[in-house]
Amino acid sequence: MLDIAQVANSEEKISSLEAKFSEFALQSYQMESPPFFPNWSDVLVYFLHPDSVGTSKSVQDVKGTLISDFDDIIRKVTSSFILSCEKSSDRVAFETILEVYGGILLGDFLQNVQSTGNRAAFKSLTIIYDTTIMLRLLGCSGRELLSATMEMHRDLQSLGCKTEYLSNNETELATILDTIIGRYDSHQLIYGETGDALEKGTIQIGTIRSLQIGYPEALAEVNVFESKYNFQNTKTANYFQIDEVRFQEMLAGDKDTFYGQQNRISDAQSLAVTMRLRQKSNSFDLSNAKYVFVTANSHLARSARRFIREELHKSPQYVPPMLTHSQISTAAWISNETKLQDSAISRELLANCMYAQQLSKDWVDGFIGMLKGSDVNDANHTLIHAVRSIARDDSLGNPTILRKLNPNEIIRRARLAEEERVAEQERIHKNRLEEIAVESDTTARAEERERLAERNEQKAEGMARVVVRLLEVLFIILCIYIFVLGFGSFDADDFTTWLQPFGFVLVTAVAVLDLFQFQPVRRISDPLRKRLQKFFYRNLYEN
Repeated sequence: MLDIAQVANSEEKISSLEAKFSEFALQSYQMESPPFFPNWSDVLVYFLHPDSVGTSKSVQDVKGTLISDFDDIIRKVTSSFILSCEKSSDRVAFETILEVYGGILLGDFLQNVQSTGNRAAFKSLTIIYDTTIMLRLLGCSGRELLSATMEMHRDLQSLGCKTEYLSNNETELATILDTIIGRYDSHQLIYGETGDALEKGTIQIGTIRSLQIGYPEALAEVNVFESKYNFQNTKTANYFQIDEVRFQEMLAGDKDTFYGQQNRISDAQSLAVTMRLRQKSNSFDLSNAKYVFVTANSHLARSARRFIREELHKSPQYVPPMLTHSQISTAAWISNETKLQDSAISRELLANCMYAQQLSKDWVDGFIGMLKGSDVNDANHTLIHAVRSIARDDSLGNPTILRKLNPNEIIRRARLAEEERVAEQERIHKNRLEEIAVESDTTARAEERERLAERNEQKAEGMARVVVRLLEVLFIILCIYIFVLGFGSFDADDFTTWLQPFGFVLVTAVAVLDLFQFQPVRRISDPLRKRLQKFFYRNLYEN
């Protein structure tokens, strides 16, 4: 568990990871030196907190290609390094990153929201979720992102916040779900967080099909409902309408994932609605901000903050109308008076790393163009996934480097990788069949031994029964013989002379009844029968 005071000034600890990061970059991406930064420590800090490290955006040579836009390269390499540290048996590096990231989360929150306000006032705060947040809550982005997002959602609910979504985001959500199903049914690659989740098997296509018509109910189950807001019933808020076109122009510089014109229009509308709902609210406390739009897009949140300061002349202390997933999570932790726990910070960091792994639209367009004219198509899912994986690593997720790659060489390597994968699967399948055969043979042998032992026990029991019956017959004959020989010595006046023959008659009767398997008297001979059975089994069959 991390104490806030312990993580506030921990960024210098990142320097201890310089050698490890350098080794990873060289082995995984053949990068001998960090691009655009003097060392790998600065690269890592820049990824965790882009505003904290300055860099010149001069053109540099990366893998033989002149590059000026380095963000996608930094995201790809650094997020891969952090994910590898998380999976490594050596947890020291990952725990160091967590400690630094905990301090950065707190610092970033305090930089954007100076005060959380009164905890009781959060009941009047409405949180509006972006489309990506809704997809994560529905599980469409995989288990890891679902876990991190659900934790944020529960923390907000524990504060009493209401959670809603806007109609424009609902339209985006429905369109995305339909597109995913359409591409899947037509054997086309699916990109983004959902594509990665499907490839890893952390979500099934059947779940997404059910969400096509069932997403409102699924969101309602976790208390996320459609906002009742619309422009018609809030005409009095027209005074607070922002210049949506101007904000769209500000968003045009975003090259994250699939961020096109329609996305900018929708996000500008979301900012406009949030500001109309806030109206005259100028609170410096988060709990009194009335409405906050939560997004996974850090560029959108930064642009919204800059827009309201430049265009609306809001104070730097004014609570931004849009906050990131990380910022609102930190606010919830602080407001709930909980310490920054390792598990929570880890989920938040891994969620950001997986988001950073997403490919840009320019890269995807370039990849589709690269495959034109080749015999690789979307129908061969496994091969095209292998081609995409190699191309993504070789290009570092950068579309400019991608265009310089040799598609034939990538396809050749992908085929080899696919052949190795198939061979490995066949080997595993063969080994499993052999294991099953051995297990079946072992089971069959054990069952045969059990059947043989059972038959031998039955034989021993039969022999014991025969011996007991022979003994009973001999005993009956002996009793009759003694009784006949002594019959003439009976004295009618002496009762004691009748006791001995009467005893012989009684014992003989019991022996006869047992001989004919009369159950009430069989218990008398059972101990002898069982002893004989064990004797015969041990001496005749056990070895």
